[in-house]
Amino acid sequence: MKNITRIVIYGLAIWALPFGIGMLLFSIQQSSPSLFDSLMSITFTSGTVYFSYKFLKPKIDNSHASLFYIGIAWVVICLAIDLPLFLLVFGVTASKYWSDIGINYLVIPVVLIVMGALAAHSAKVGDRNNDGIAE
Repeated sequence: MKNITRIVIYGLAIWALPFGIGMLLFSIQQSSPSLFDSLMSITFTSGTVYFSYKFLKPKIDNSHASLFYIGIAWVVICLAIDLPLFLLVFGVTASKYWSDIGINYLVIPVVLIVMGALAAHSAKVGDRNNDGIAE
């Protein structure tokens, strides 16, 4: 149950960071849409990497399959909040939403799996002594 709670909290954080920054930078979106899109991509990717790192920091199952499913859970959490908000409240069309925002969420499982693989590799390297020989 603790892991499910962590999954939900980190999924919400991945959604909330770029949404909050986007609200703060909304005036830029009007005057310079390209700059706004670039800043949002940087914010989203940085947040995903940061929260993935924090999630992986304690020892958890780093198998590609479990990380893929956690990444998909985070995508679902983000979309469950985002879709109604942008389609119903902000009046964005579905095609515009998917091409501007929704497609970005596919980076979440990729980042999580790559970071899990790097953590597993780092653990293997850490098991070697200074001669490069496994202990």
